[in-house]
Amino acid sequence: MDLSKITVTVRPRSSWQAVDLGLAMTKRWFWPPLMVSLIITLPIFLLLCWLFNDEPYWAVVIIWWLQGIWEKPTLFYYSRLLFGESLSYRQLLAAAGKTCRIQWFSSLLWRRISPHRSFNLPVSVLEELNGSKRRRRLQILHIRGGASILLTLILHGLLWLFLLATIAFINMMIPDEVVQHQDRLAFFGLFSTDIALWLGCILMYIFIVLFNPFYIACGFSLYINSRTHLEAWDTEIAFRRLLARHQQSHLATTKLASILAWGAGILLTTCLSLPNASWAQTSATTEPNNPKIVAKQQINEILADHDFGYHKNITNYRLPDFNLKKDVPEPEHDLDFSGIESFIKGMAKLIEILLWGAAIALVVFLLYRYRRWVNYLVPKQWRWKKTPKAQPITEIMGLDIRQSHLPDDLLAHVRTLSNHNPREALSLLYRGTLSKLLHNYQLRFQSSHTEGECCQLVEKDTPQFSDFFHQLTLCWTTTAYGHELPDRSALLALCQQWQQLFMQGDQ
Repeated sequence: MDLSKITVTVRPRSSWQAVDLGLAMTKRWFWPPLMVSLIITLPIFLLLCWLFNDEPYWAVVIIWWLQGIWEKPTLFYYSRLLFGESLSYRQLLAAAGKTCRIQWFSSLLWRRISPHRSFNLPVSVLEELNGSKRRRRLQILHIRGGASILLTLILHGLLWLFLLATIAFINMMIPDEVVQHQDRLAFFGLFSTDIALWLGCILMYIFIVLFNPFYIACGFSLYINSRTHLEAWDTEIAFRRLLARHQQSHLATTKLASILAWGAGILLTTCLSLPNASWAQTSATTEPNNPKIVAKQQINEILADHDFGYHKNITNYRLPDFNLKKDVPEPEHDLDFSGIESFIKGMAKLIEILLWGAAIALVVFLLYRYRRWVNYLVPKQWRWKKTPKAQPITEIMGLDIRQSHLPDDLLAHVRTLSNHNPREALSLLYRGTLSKLLHNYQLRFQSSHTEGECCQLVEKDTPQFSDFFHQLTLCWTTTAYGHELPDRSALLALCQQWQQLFMQGDQ
C-alpha cells in the first residue's frame, strides 16, 4: 500500500465527513461495481424467481441474505481505485471470484446480521485477518467507527423509503380509465394480484443492488478515516511530499548551478576573445502606458463611486391577504391510495419473515457458542458428548513411572542396589516417589515438568512430603547432572523417611 498514490485528500475527519467522502467516491466510481453486482446477482435472482414462481419474495430474501458475499467485489474495486489502480471489467470479474470466497461461511451467518458489516468488511477482505487477530484489530479500529451502526440504519431506512415512494408514484400514475376507482385496490394489492407482487419484488431487488455501492463505499471511508486517526496517514503523506519537494528543489538547484557554470564559462571565453571596447550606455526609457492597466484603474474608480456601489436594505411589513385564494376552486382529487395499505401489509409480512429468520439464527448461534453451559440445563441423555479424558502419563522427564514397571517391595530393591549400584537405587527411589504421588495422591504431574516444577507442585498440594521430596530431588539432580554418586548412608536415610511417610500414610 503506497500512500503517495492515494487519490483523495487524507486528513482526520469526523465520522459524518467520512461518510460524505464515501458518497463522493460512489458518485465518481458508481457504474463498474454496479455492473459487476448485476452480473453476479441477476442470474441467481432469475433462477430463484423461476424456482419460487408462486412466492417470488423468497428470491428477494435470499439475494438480500447473500449480500454478505457479493458486496466484497465492490469493496475490492473501491480499494484499488483509492490508491490509483484502475481495473477493467475483466480484471474486476476475475478478482470477484477470489474475494467472494474469503471467509464466506461466517459472512453468511453471524457476520451477516452485524450492524458494523460495512466497517468490518475491509479487515476480512483487504487485511485478510480472522479469529483473534481480527477481533483485536476491530477493537482498535472501532474507537473511531461509531457511526457505522447509524449508517446501516439510515441506508436501510432510505431503501424502504425509496421503495414505498416508487410504489406510491406508480399507483398515482395509473389513470382511472385503465383501472376503475372501485377496483384499484384489487388491481394494485400486493398479494391480491400477481402483477403487484412481481413488481414489488423486482423493485426491491433493484434498490438492493443500487444501494449496495453507497453502503460499501461509506463503510470503507469510515475504515480509512479510523486508520488515518490511529496511524497518522496525513502526517506520513505530508512528510513524503516534503521529501519529494526537497528532492525536486535540490535537483533544480543542481541543474541551475550547472547551467550558470556553463554560461559563465562561455561568457568568459567570449570576453577574452573580443578586442577591448567600451560598452555603450543607453538611457533609461519608460514604456508607454499599458491600455489594460489604464482600463482596470478606470473600472475600479467607477466601482468605488457611491452611485454605483451603494446598497440599501428596505424592509416593509404588511398583513397577509387571506382572501387571495377564496375564489380559486380547489381541484378534485380522484386518486385512491388504498392500494398502498395492502402493499404495506405485504412488506410487514416480509419483514416479519426476516425478523423470525434472524431470531432463529441468533438462537442457534447462542446455543452453539455457549453449548457447555447448556449441558447443565438439559437432561443427561440430550447433552453433547464430552471429550474423552486424557490418557494418564507414563513418564516424567524420561523416567518410567508406571506401577507395573516398579517392584512390589520398592525399599528392599533400593537397599539391595545401594550396595553395588547406588545410582540405580536412587533412580528407582525417585521413580517410585513420583509414581506414588501421582497415583495415590493425584498430583497433577505432566510429562514436560522439570524437577523444580515437581517440587513446587508437591509443596503446593501435599506439603507434608515437601521436605522429603526436596532432599530426594537435590540428591537426584546431584547424581544425574553432577555425576556424583550418593552416599549409602544418605540413601538409607531417604529410604527410612520414605517408609515413615508413605507406608504409615497408606495404613
